Amino acid sequence: MLCGERISAMIFLLLCFMIVSCNDTENEESRLSNEAEITSFTMTGLADAVEIKEGKVMASVLYGTDLVQIPTVGISAGATIAPEDIVERDFGSAVKYTVVAEDGTSKDWEVIVTVLPEALSNRAKILTFELDELQEDATITRGSVEGVIKSGTDLSSLKPKITVSEGATISPDSEVAQDFTDPVEYVITSEDGTIVNWIVMLSVLPSNTAKILAFELDELFDAATITDGSVEGIVKTGQDLSSLIPTIRISDGASISPASEVAQDFTSPVEYTITAEDGTEVKWIVNLDEGMILEDFEGGSHIFSETWNGGTTTIVNNPNTTGNSSAKVGELTKTVGPDYNLSLVGALPSSISNFDLSRSGKFKILYFNPNASAAQVQMKIEIPGDDYAVTVTTTKTNQWEELIFDFSDKDLDVTVDKLTFFFDYYNSDGSRKFYLDDFQQILE
Repeated sequence: MLCGERISAMIFLLLCFMIVSCNDTENEESRLSNEAEITSFTMTGLADAVEIKEGKVMASVLYGTDLVQIPTVGISAGATIAPEDIVERDFGSAVKYTVVAEDGTSKDWEVIVTVLPEALSNRAKILTFELDELQEDATITRGSVEGVIKSGTDLSSLKPKITVSEGATISPDSEVAQDFTDPVEYVITSEDGTIVNWIVMLSVLPSNTAKILAFELDELFDAATITDGSVEGIVKTGQDLSSLIPTIRISDGASISPASEVAQDFTSPVEYTITAEDGTEVKWIVNLDEGMILEDFEGGSHIFSETWNGGTTTIVNNPNTTGNSSAKVGELTKTVGPDYNLSLVGALPSSISNFDLSRSGKFKILYFNPNASAAQVQMKIEIPGDDYAVTVTTTKTNQWEELIFDFSDKDLDVTVDKLTFFFDYYNSDGSRKFYLDDFQQILE
């Protein structure tokens, strides 16, 4: 009996142990998590907070973000994720993940990444301002452009090439002519509608040019000759050089002293000072002559022959300054024979570059006859195969008088071989002498 009781007790204890063991296993299994959540999600370029719910991860990234990258994915404690979050994925389309909970529960997730549109720029800048007429690159600062234009440039119609911020517009348009005499306003409108007004101010580089461009005078026979620093002109014969009023045109922006259209005495050269826009000063000499004096017997070269058929020529002091103020004159002394001639010009020397018979057919000479009787004076123009002659008789004794030789009715548009004077035509008296001065072509 006792033995049977012991066996029963042992069986009872074994059963109790088994019951306790089963309860412990059930409690351990009941403590494993069934959570299979994605709790966080980060990647480069995120624009906003990530939205995680109902098996989806919704993320947005900035425009231009590289969508192929390795994200950082947070999951429930004790859970695992496949594919692993250390693997590079392309988020250009939805990416699938599976999260497995601690207790083996699994949950599928989908990550959707949206790329935001490119942000509209608020930049409204002038980046470059190009113009062929610029002396140097323009200076661009906030809201303004300043440039220096080459001297002499007309600001009233210039076509600048202007570049602005990407996506922005400009008004008035680039490469459209504008008048920059005054500042010009350009309106730059950015991509997002921001408006900025820009002011462009151009100035012309002061010129250093100080020139006489034109010299006009009613009394001029023809246009004046203008070279660097000098003006040469021939006035019509008989004009008074002591009070002439020229109109003088000079470089733009320059000034002149004495002023244009103010009477000046041109009996000797007149000096004008031209001051350029930048202050540079240049002296100009204006020299006007009356008619075309071919011979005045003063200093320099001469066009007469010293010996001739029947006499000689010498330069002497003026025997009578009444009616002729010249210091020196030509003295013609006869020796023999009736054929008394003086060749004033033989095959016209190149030094008489202005002696052009086509310009005028009239000539004059100052003549002094100290003899009791009148003299016949003949001027002959010799040309190839022909010649023309005009004879004039003196009317005064021991006085200077002006003798005119008029060939206006002759065809003088020719090459002249020689000019010859017969100063006492067909008079055989070999003791006579005469004086002459200022042989001149009359320009009218």
